[in-house]
Amino acid sequence: MPTSRRNQRTEKLLALFVLGWLLLSFPLFSIWDRPVLIGGWPLLPTAAYAIWLLLILVLAWLMERGSADEDTPPAEPAADAMPYAIDPVKKASPTTQSLPQEPQP
Repeated sequence: MPTSRRNQRTEKLLALFVLGWLLLSFPLFSIWDRPVLIGGWPLLPTAAYAIWLLLILVLAWLMERGSADEDTPPAEPAADAMPYAIDPVKKASPTTQSLPQEPQP
């Protein structure tokens, strides 16, 4: 059964969340806890910011890539989908209830 684009994007976002959770969780995150400096910064905070930036960039890419597919206008709803919609072009008929008219002076 083929999945829709929206379902595929939801699955990718969920996978990105799980990946971020794993990369920033203690067992894997402790790999970066070494007494090493990168540009004068300790390795652990540098890795944290790099992972965080990577997750944000991938999230932005996924969201922007998905919005191009969703720019197509949605199909017009069926006439019976909104039974209480008001049609401004439709003229009032004797069967429709109208507001009382104010008396003319």
